Amino acid sequence: MANSNPMPKDPSDRTEQVTFKVIPEWVERAERIARALSQPPALTTITRTEILRAALGKGLDVLEATVAPPPAKPAHRVRRS
Repeated sequence: MANSNPMPKDPSDRTEQVTFKVIPEWVERAERIARALSQPPALTTITRTEILRAALGKGLDVLEATVAPPPAKPAHRVRRS
């Protein structure tokens, strides 16, 4: 099926739309966090979508750390005079 959206995608947009359902408690928690972060002196309004996006990113970081070994650190060389 062809894309029914008449507007072309902005080439600088590096996002993909993903749709899935979450339990109502997660939505309520995200809304509470968004409201708290949007209170003065905040200069902008934070949405529940932004909160869920951040939570997903942090969760992926935690899960990835459990399945992938940490990157190797470069060996320190001892200088001899």
